[in-house]
Amino acid sequence: MKKLFLLMISFTILIASGLASSELAFAYSPSAYALVKKVVDQFKFETPVIAKLDSNTYTAEGKKLIYKASVAIKYPFALKVTMHFPGKKESSKYIVNHNDIVDINGDIITSFDRNNELIFFELFTFGDADAMLEYLKMINIDHSKITLGMDAGKTYYVIGSDQLKLKTNQLWIDKETNLPRYLVLYTGPVKEFSAKYEFSDYYLKEQFFFPWKIRYYSNDALALEFETKNIENSDKITDELFDTKKLRMKYKVNTTTQEFR
Repeated sequence: MKKLFLLMISFTILIASGLASSELAFAYSPSAYALVKKVVDQFKFETPVIAKLDSNTYTAEGKKLIYKASVAIKYPFALKVTMHFPGKKESSKYIVNHNDIVDINGDIITSFDRNNELIFFELFTFGDADAMLEYLKMINIDHSKITLGMDAGKTYYVIGSDQLKLKTNQLWIDKETNLPRYLVLYTGPVKEFSAKYEFSDYYLKEQFFFPWKIRYYSNDALALEFETKNIENSDKITDELFDTKKLRMKYKVNTTTQEFR
């Protein structure tokens, strides 16, 4: 009888400690909303910013192409990325204005859809957590799933996955800094194509964080990299810079567009 009583006590303690552990784990498992709110709160700024970057593109044959880039951001959710190619007058421009998009090469609008190679810049333009969650949903990141991931000895919150071995679109957020580290996307019928965006060496400019280095990997091969050379506030960046309606009137339109998937 005494043994039975001790067994029951032990069992009760075990259940109680298990419940306590579960509650503790739940208390320290933030929601996707809480996570992205911490992210967007670090990208808010009153005066628009412009960043100057050096960029390298790597071809499938291993050739390295060097050019300059500039990124203008007006809070919230207005973005213009301009590529300056050496020896050429024309530049490519990627303009986003509250989800209205034009992608221009030379004097032709080539697409009204997301440029797969420049999509990552949009992460730094959101005005609130709800807008960022909608964006994650649009690029097929299931923000109802969150797990922890480890990389190079650091811990990250992974939005979009509860099993890291599965090929799911994911956003990795540094557990200590609350800044994006990786954006991982899969495309193709059986998700055979992968795109990985890597953000590092964040720079704080008047309460606005921007990654000093950005790398884009296509199927694990380095395809594009940016290194920020300068970032500054500029009151010369006006709404007209992001006027997609005027841009449609100004440039010729190539109706052959490719939708981001």
